[in-house]
Amino acid sequence: MDQGTVMTRRRYPAGFSAVLAVAAVVVLWWHFGPAQLGGPTSYIIVNGNSMEPGMERGDLALVRRAASYETGDVVTYRHPSVGPVIHRVIGTEGARLVLQGDNNDFVDGYRPAADEVIGELWFHVPRVGSWLARLHGPLSAAALLALAFGGLAVGTGGVRRARRHGRRLHNRDGRGPMNAPGKAWQDAALVLACAAVAFAALLAAAYLRSPQRAEQVELPYTQSGVFTYEAAASGSGVYDSGAATTGQPVYSALSDEVVVRFAYTVSGEAEQLAGVAGAYRLRAELSDRNGWVRTFDLGEGRFDGAAFEASAALRLSSLREAVAAFETTTGVRNQEYQVAIAPDVTATGTIGGEALELAFAPRLELILDPFQLRVAPARSQGEQPMAPEAEGSVMAVHRVADRLPLPLYQPTVVAARWTGLAGLGVSLATLGGVLLVLFRSAPERGPEGMAGLVRVHSVPTSRSRTIDVASFADLVRVAEKEGCAILQQTRPDYEACFVQAGEVTYRFEAAPQGPGRAGEHRGAA
Repeated sequence: MDQGTVMTRRRYPAGFSAVLAVAAVVVLWWHFGPAQLGGPTSYIIVNGNSMEPGMERGDLALVRRAASYETGDVVTYRHPSVGPVIHRVIGTEGARLVLQGDNNDFVDGYRPAADEVIGELWFHVPRVGSWLARLHGPLSAAALLALAFGGLAVGTGGVRRARRHGRRLHNRDGRGPMNAPGKAWQDAALVLACAAVAFAALLAAAYLRSPQRAEQVELPYTQSGVFTYEAAASGSGVYDSGAATTGQPVYSALSDEVVVRFAYTVSGEAEQLAGVAGAYRLRAELSDRNGWVRTFDLGEGRFDGAAFEASAALRLSSLREAVAAFETTTGVRNQEYQVAIAPDVTATGTIGGEALELAFAPRLELILDPFQLRVAPARSQGEQPMAPEAEGSVMAVHRVADRLPLPLYQPTVVAARWTGLAGLGVSLATLGGVLLVLFRSAPERGPEGMAGLVRVHSVPTSRSRTIDVASFADLVRVAEKEGCAILQQTRPDYEACFVQAGEVTYRFEAAPQGPGRAGEHRGAA
């Protein structure tokens, strides 16, 4: 570039590049900002073949919200159990949409409402989604950050090497290198502007999202029971305690009455169970292996609370009378019969504010033979016949703190609002201060647009050797190398710039500005 062009190039105000960068970021955000951060676009990775041949597995679909959706539109909706589904609208059912995949021969069973639709397909990029899916993990994100900082370091090193080899970064008017403090202030302004945009996006995303969201929560509970029994056997030395207790056989020759007890408890997470009340019925069932059953009612009652205990007396003589009547009438003879102690428990209440309906019907299996009543062996390993349990759960909708789905960190909406507000305020305030410094520290410009020159009336050259350089850019390089100021001497018919370095004066003389000579310069090699 000739010196005339350099001297007449327009110089933009300090901070102009930062403003341009912010404007570019805003335009890009307006079109491609992710919906998770308040932007208009959602990015969906196609994970199936239901939309072939138009879209295939691994494609990246960009969808945007629309005021309404019509038949023929390709939309993405959020299925309550499957997640995002991208299909085509083929009709409506009241306020809900009917959808079907282009490659499916069946209609979607779920009918989403308009507020369940994420957006309408804007365009899609083949095979990009499968590549992006690999970047979801924290290791991939860390690798990207390392690559970004590595690129920044390489770029900075390249600039420094360029300066060492004489290639310079010019300021906006092309008049020599920008001074280091000014460049640092401009870099700071650009970083602060980008930070302000980022915090503004975070703030917008946080305020577009409710602080709480409805979430289905499983509320587990456990019903448990404990069977015990006891039969007095006075006057015998068969039992250490003088009575048959839980787990021991009850001999017909020693005992007739067996006291059976059943303790019931329903438990859940602390302070979630409330208002539990119900009824129970306790009975004994006498049966054989062929299906004959005779039932004996042992008692019933009601309870209020999460636990109760019931007891009843079972007479072995009553069981044997029923067996004798059965065998006499039918002629069937069995070596042993089954006896089951069977409580039936029903109750209602609430758990975590949700309605709770309870039903518990365990069985203690016993065996009756001509000599004794004993506990039946466990049917499977680990079974606890004396302490049965049953687990259940209730699905409840709770309001929980919502979070922003950022790639590496998911802050709560409330925390994101405060962070965005504080960060935006600090960034804008600091950016304002930096721009003020930039505008106030803008270098004074000479009569021909030269910036950063020291104007003098005369330059003493009698004691120094004078070297004429070929261009102003060469003079700037000399000033950079020697660390000296550029002196400018201007007269009506003469203009020159000098750099005094020890006993040598480097000079660049501009040609007189006359008719037909505008933009010419004179110098000697």
